[in-house]
Amino acid sequence: NNVTIDDANGVMHVTEIGSYTPSNNVNMSVYITFQRPVTSEAPPMVFLRPGDAGGCYNLGFVGGPGNWTACRFAAMGGNRSTGSYFLGVLAPSASGEQWGLRVWDGNHRLMYDSGLMYTQLTARLPGRTWSYLGKTRQGSSFFWTYAIHNPNKDWHFLANPWCAGMREVRSRSAKANVAPSGFTYILRHNNNARDRFQIQFQQLDDNWNPNFTEDFLMAIPRG
Repeated sequence: NNVTIDDANGVMHVTEIGSYTPSNNVNMSVYITFQRPVTSEAPPMVFLRPGDAGGCYNLGFVGGPGNWTACRFAAMGGNRSTGSYFLGVLAPSASGEQWGLRVWDGNHRLMYDSGLMYTQLTARLPGRTWSYLGKTRQGSSFFWTYAIHNPNKDWHFLANPWCAGMREVRSRSAKANVAPSGFTYILRHNNNARDRFQIQFQQLDDNWNPNFTEDFLMAIPRG
């Protein structure tokens, strides 16, 4: 496991590792208070490994630049919505280690600290990896479903781009970059075997045909 260090591309450090469980069985809300505030300008990268048929949507953060104190999201899967997480941070606060190696850039940002774990990217699954499973209707809503099959069960996926709300998705028909109003989606394991990740788009109107081609990143903490 090699770590490349330079003054332009900092190492994504791991500032904490933990587990989560919903705080109630109504909206499956998960609230994670960070063990210590994350002092980076941008919010931390949240890597999740849901258990069984769990998933997430509506990821948000508490705090602001230089003082991120918590994150929250809604889980899926009822009482099976527990899972594990870790936080990936660029330019974190220095560790408390007295011996080791630290590297700063010209603006005094911490680029590497041997006293902290780091994030190892284990897979970048390109957009073409997603398989279109079809469209269904439930009541007044329509659902379009895509899946990635056989992800490594021990790896965590980067949740920030997926669970934070609306993304830009290109439509096959109108070639529009922005999804229609009322568009929502959920990323989750499909079943207890955790043999695929499934993303599902929901909308009230049957006037949209999403062409989903977003990359999917998976990683593990090292150190």
